[in-house]
Amino acid sequence: MNFIDEYKSVAFRTHRVPPSAVKQLNICSIISRLCDIGISTHTTLTHSAFERANVRSFALACFRMPASSQQPERKVSSVYIVLGQPNRESQQPVRRTEDRERAAAGGCNLDSGIHLYFGETYRTDKFVLKCERVNSTTARVAPVKCILDGTEMGVGDRKRKQGFAYDCNRRDDRLTLSIGGCFSDDDVFAEFGETFDNHGFTYKCVKEGDSVVHSPVGCIINGERAKVGETVTVGNRVYRCSVPGATDVRTEATDCMDSSGGKVSVGRRYRDGSFLYLCKPLPSGGSRTVLAGCVAKQNDSSLSYRMRCSGDENRVIADITHCIAKTEQGRHVIAVGESVQLMDKVITCQRQNDGTVVGKISPKKII
Repeated sequence: MNFIDEYKSVAFRTHRVPPSAVKQLNICSIISRLCDIGISTHTTLTHSAFERANVRSFALACFRMPASSQQPERKVSSVYIVLGQPNRESQQPVRRTEDRERAAAGGCNLDSGIHLYFGETYRTDKFVLKCERVNSTTARVAPVKCILDGTEMGVGDRKRKQGFAYDCNRRDDRLTLSIGGCFSDDDVFAEFGETFDNHGFTYKCVKEGDSVVHSPVGCIINGERAKVGETVTVGNRVYRCSVPGATDVRTEATDCMDSSGGKVSVGRRYRDGSFLYLCKPLPSGGSRTVLAGCVAKQNDSSLSYRMRCSGDENRVIADITHCIAKTEQGRHVIAVGESVQLMDKVITCQRQNDGTVVGKISPKKII
């Protein structure tokens, strides 16, 4: 029996090949079939059959037989190529272990049915895999690169994604793609535990279990640093560095300041010069100082003025309408341009050429 007849017989008995298909088998299809399915325990082809068919050079790629033709004829009843556990996609998206594959002729077979030749690579979502020869009977599929957002990363490379640094590192027989630190918006890198500034605030790069966060720790207010909970005075406002949420931080005005540096609580009015001010609360939190009215200017304890204010919270015009005098006879309100004569005094309220209003209490002249 020659090689082809012997294989046809085996194929019909053990591989359940239909008789019609057995008749069409030739030397090329037989070798291709052997290399595709591998050598099983049912294969009982003899070494001499390969010699007689003059196909030994082809079969060696699958059988891994010695090349010497001086070896005695022997029966190959159970030939295996042991390559360890099959390749499986890691459930962890950032870790890939070197997997060993059952070898086909000149390469590796993946569970997905894809065949890789030695040196050939294959891309998954997270890694680049390569089929490598270990020895004459063993091969492996090893991760050789990481992939982040479609971009390949070599071992030791670092790539920024949003505010975090992703590192591709090899640890023992594993290739990992993991967060190795934080980045600020101006591309400043921070290791775990280090702080960095971002848009007027200070954050710490913190690793919490499997997560990495930008943890707020302070504010930068008018160039001055304040920790969370501290206050800073800028102009006529007092600012507090607060954290409304776990990862949020903000600067809010909590009190107002008058011209002398005194604090004014939110909602209170206070006089400053000729104007009345209000420390106004804001809907978004904090406060700001706004104009609330006018205050009559006093020249002395016995004379003051009544004013009419016009404008808004940002701009006020004060116009004096009356002079108010206090005498022994009582309180006297005199309109601008008028005067009041008392028994021993004359009270005048006159507008000067420069627009100012002047009130006077003068002794009454005796004629």
